Amino acid sequence: MMDKQTNTAVREEGSAKSTRFFTGILKCGKCGQSMKIERAKGATKVYYYYNCGTKKAGLGCENRRINSAIFDPWMVDVICSEVLTERNLKDLLLQLNDLCGSWAKKKRERCTDLIQQIREMERRNSRLYEMLEDASGVYNLQDLAPRLRSNNEAIRKLNTELAIAETEKPPTLEITERDLSELSELLVDIIKTSSNPGKVREFFKTFLHSVEVQDDEIKVKYRPEALLSAHSGIVPSREEWLPLPDSNGGPAD
Repeated sequence: MMDKQTNTAVREEGSAKSTRFFTGILKCGKCGQSMKIERAKGATKVYYYYNCGTKKAGLGCENRRINSAIFDPWMVDVICSEVLTERNLKDLLLQLNDLCGSWAKKKRERCTDLIQQIREMERRNSRLYEMLEDASGVYNLQDLAPRLRSNNEAIRKLNTELAIAETEKPPTLEITERDLSELSELLVDIIKTSSNPGKVREFFKTFLHSVEVQDDEIKVKYRPEALLSAHSGIVPSREEWLPLPDSNGGPAD
């Protein structure tokens, strides 16, 4: 809460959004609206607070005023210790390995289905040719030719599709458990040493769905699979991800 020397005239500060870690991510657990940034001038410094957007608009809800200078580093520590863990990344690796096995099974099933369709069309053609050879002369080439052409075109397309399916390469995982351990350490180190909160916030948005402020707890909702798929090469290099020197650039569920 604000101290007694803090200016009571609190207003939303647009520029502060670029320097707060959880703008656009932090949600009010009661009404679901985004928490907005407020700025208040104290006797010796300026304070920034997260407050419920509905409350700020005068539409009820609760007046929370969470000091971002205290909340941001604490929440970053929670995410690093509870979400960006080696254990979580290993679980994801197991899931990806399972997906690779599932892909191979689906490929086999698809190829088998195409082969069966081709054989069925060939059987139909065989019956048509038998009809042409019928000594009774009931059927003639002019009557059956359109059906033969249609079947042959279907066989051609199915063979092309089968050739493509058979040559498809399976997804490969060039990620080892050692990579995951190093990745976990690298992510935490980059986040905690970055001088650009905006970059950290954009990275958080790739896997964080929301951080909800409840009355007695904080709920972190995130997409585990995005930790390995959000960026090519698993994660940007330190050199590419961190800004240039002159750039202005509870518990988890």
